[in-house]
Amino acid sequence: MGICIEDIENLLIKGEWTKADIETEKLIFSFCNSGKNLWLTPEDIDLIPLDTLARLEMLWTTYSQGRFGFQVQEQVHNRVRAELNNNPRDSIKQIISNVLYGNNDSMSNKEALMVPYFFGVEVGWIEGHPMDSLGAYGREKNYEELTFNLSAPVGHLPCKTWWTLNNQAKRISIEALFKKYGILGMSGCIVKYSCSVKLHFFKRVRIANQRFSKI
Repeated sequence: MGICIEDIENLLIKGEWTKADIETEKLIFSFCNSGKNLWLTPEDIDLIPLDTLARLEMLWTTYSQGRFGFQVQEQVHNRVRAELNNNPRDSIKQIISNVLYGNNDSMSNKEALMVPYFFGVEVGWIEGHPMDSLGAYGREKNYEELTFNLSAPVGHLPCKTWWTLNNQAKRISIEALFKKYGILGMSGCIVKYSCSVKLHFFKRVRIANQRFSKI
């Protein structure tokens, strides 16, 4: 049986957040032509119908009372980026900048390295330090450890979609990563790829909301 968006709505109405998250991920990636590669590209994300993204966004936002959804995640993401760029620790910024090199893809190299960590902390996916603390990198939670209720941090859900994207990134060949992002080191390439895809997905959702705001 195919994934039905009405089933996702029924799960959200009943507060079955885990099941709704899993079904949302299945629906989103059912449209992507990822079979031609072992990983997703921005072109694959463009295959997701805009009306589907807009409806999903509306459902998650409505039944979470504005706490969950891709749009609120983008807001957190943008705030983290802004705070990172305004952080006074210029010496730390310079060290970060020296670690990564390559194309910008709408996100600077230091952002590509640091934003995923601080974003994960803010939305509760990573046990770590908040933006105002330097500290050591934290531990990424397992999916089963996440909070599937309205007490979760703003932007905590949906998250299964991002777990899939991160796993996809680990399947990309070193040659493909280096060709696009330069000599960043393997971990740096994976982070940069994930950031570029995440930004493209946010943009796709934003366009969907603008075109189908009444759905």
